[in-house]
Amino acid sequence: MEMRKFLFLLLMLIIVMAAACAPRPEMMLEQLIEQSLRQEGKDVDIDVSGDGSVQIKDKDEQVTIDSGTGMLWPGDKLPTKVPPVPGVKVEMVMDMGTGILVSFTGCDQATAEAYAANLKSLGWESSMDMQTEDGYVFVFASDNESLTFSWEKQGESGSITYGKS
Repeated sequence: MEMRKFLFLLLMLIIVMAAACAPRPEMMLEQLIEQSLRQEGKDVDIDVSGDGSVQIKDKDEQVTIDSGTGMLWPGDKLPTKVPPVPGVKVEMVMDMGTGILVSFTGCDQATAEAYAANLKSLGWESSMDMQTEDGYVFVFASDNESLTFSWEKQGESGSITYGKS
């Protein structure tokens, strides 16, 4: 199933529906998306909760998206060699079963550079470093694991994507 294609649409719909005044907008959203996907031949179950959590399941995969205020670093989902980025505000955590995406804000340039250096000291081997005046993308590998750390100067935001092969 091509879940990633639907995630952007899903997130936009969640935002629109959350603003609606209708009772239980998450139920309407679930039904709308499920019906649309069924028309494309995809059988998925979508559960949207009022706390900002979304679960998308089919017979083979499950994706969970958590977002909201006061989120903690998902240390229970990441190995210890993927430490928290100091001082950031976690905005979203997407658990795709085989990988985790953590989106955050509140990361200045010095913190981003120190974090990338820390990953290297923890044994992550850099396979690609792309630096511009607007930000960084570091791709790391270690055994059967991969890690991408990106940071954007404008907005002092970034993400970490961790996966196992």
